[in-house]
Amino acid sequence: MPDSRTEKLLDQFLRGAMSRRAFMRRAAAAGLSAPAIAAVLAAKPGASLAQDAPADFSG
Repeated sequence: MPDSRTEKLLDQFLRGAMSRRAFMRRAAAAGLSAPAIAAVLAAKPGASLAQDAPADFSG
């Protein structure tokens, strides 16, 4: 069962009060497993697992 610190971390991220990078760093420091972190990232509406970058086809 998650403790109050973990619940606060999840709440901040899902409300958009924390960046994806900050969430990943803090979640790992709090002891969440990589699969748990990935599940939270995938569950956030509109979230992508990679940042979009413009394609460079110039060669």
